[in-house]
Amino acid sequence: MIQENKTKYALLGILSMGTMSGNDIKEILVEQIRYVWKDSHGLGSLYPMLNRMLFGGLVGKTFEKRDGRRNRKVYHLTGKGLEVFRQWHTRPIDYQIVHKELLLKLIFGSKVEPKGNIKQITRFKEMHKELLKVYEAKEKEFANRKDDSDARFKIMAARY
Repeated sequence: MIQENKTKYALLGILSMGTMSGNDIKEILVEQIRYVWKDSHGLGSLYPMLNRMLFGGLVGKTFEKRDGRRNRKVYHLTGKGLEVFRQWHTRPIDYQIVHKELLLKLIFGSKVEPKGNIKQITRFKEMHKELLKVYEAKEKEFANRKDDSDARFKIMAARY
């Protein structure tokens, strides 16, 4: 079965916050979304995805005039895009198989020296300690955003 690319829903969600340029969208992806959702194609797929959404009628594009500088493209959510986002948001989540390299290595742990297994587990623990610091920092950052109506939901995601 072909998996649907859910990144478009992240983009629709971002655009539900208001009209913004591609760079604005990238900034939100990096600063607020990337710690919980990472597109396998990276940020390089942003503009092709926006173009597909544009041709599908999910987003619109206009040009914003800027004094003495090149006009910039700004994207906005259309009524159809908002409806598609809301429909997706109400659907049950898909089961996601998470690939854990450590677990794969441990399955075959008898084939290597015990020190190798212990080293892998220690590295994994250290990586997760660092990741916990990222989540805790994100939680504090979101808690300080008094003007962000989605802050409490972002805090829930950081705590997950």
